Amino acid sequence: MATLVYLLSDAYKRSVHYENKQKAKMDKRSTILRESESTWSEAQSILSSVGGDYECVPVTTYKVEKKTPYNVMVSNFKQTSLVRATELATKLSGLLETVRAVDLIFEPLHVRFVGKAGQCKTQYALQVMKLLDSCGLIGVTRTATDSFFDDIVKPVRNMTTQQRAGVYVYHKNIADREKVDLDAVFLDEVNAKKHDDPGMQIIMEAVTPMKWKPKFSMPPSKGKIYKPSFWLSTANHEITEHEYCIPAVLRRTHKRYVVSGGRLFDQTCYKILDATGTFDGGFETCHGVFGRWTESTMSASRAETVSAETKSVTCTVTTSNNRVVRIADTFNLVSLVCKHCVEVSFEQFMESTLTQVVERISVALETHNQTSALVDNGTSQSGDDLLED
Repeated sequence: MATLVYLLSDAYKRSVHYENKQKAKMDKRSTILRESESTWSEAQSILSSVGGDYECVPVTTYKVEKKTPYNVMVSNFKQTSLVRATELATKLSGLLETVRAVDLIFEPLHVRFVGKAGQCKTQYALQVMKLLDSCGLIGVTRTATDSFFDDIVKPVRNMTTQQRAGVYVYHKNIADREKVDLDAVFLDEVNAKKHDDPGMQIIMEAVTPMKWKPKFSMPPSKGKIYKPSFWLSTANHEITEHEYCIPAVLRRTHKRYVVSGGRLFDQTCYKILDATGTFDGGFETCHGVFGRWTESTMSASRAETVSAETKSVTCTVTTSNNRVVRIADTFNLVSLVCKHCVEVSFEQFMESTLTQVVERISVALETHNQTSALVDNGTSQSGDDLLED
């Protein structure tokens, strides 16, 4: 009897039916194993049940994700050499010593970063200020939402007197510390308010050839004046409602860069437009025309009064003129980048910006020297004529 059972069992195991059943069983176990390959403990558990024909192997998977704007910016910084920019900043420091000694009048350079929120405008600006600080220039960073500047007095005073190993950290070659001044200002979020933004007034008053007298709320600070050589600002809105002349405001920004996806772009199709007709001024790109329009509309109303006693009808018509302001801003664009945008590396930006600041001050200094020479010659000639007489 036992022999018969053994022979039948052996015949069954050799049959196609048994072979198909075992194959299906192993396929099911293999499927379970593949589905559990991400968990090591589960894979080990299944391995113990499927026998010695299987082993656990590590599986590495990858997926492609778009970099965040910040990571793009960091990647660009890793490929940057700032040797030339450092040389230019050092040269600027020496020029500022000369121009402040003669109380020279010069127009500072104002650079603005524009673009959508979250594209690293502020991060780029902070890196610029960090570089200037490492080169011994005095800079202050602040927001444009507060119109008072009491917070710049103490940092500038501390930087002016700061020494390391007996050598001044900022403008170390200047012996007269009274000639040391604020060199650069970063103003974050200009035009954050759509109506009468305080940053607008700061830009209009400060980015001029004259000395800047900030607003102070503390009496001891009132009357202090500064002359930065470089202004840097960021803005989400480019056109807002205010009482200033739009073209004049736009021309206070000497260089404009679009920041998108952690990259800097020079938008070559950008062009400032003067006021004409109902158009108060603005600018255009290939995306369209942006600016402010002031239009007048007339409304009329009619009222009738019926008198029962005199059996008469009196009609009164009233007209009024209304002023309507319409603003078109790049804030509503999906992206400011266009086919005319040329990417600029951080290295190129720093070299170009510092070169422009140095050139502006150099031209002003040259003009000052020529004027002084003419005045001296005129005085000398007048003296000679008096002696001859």
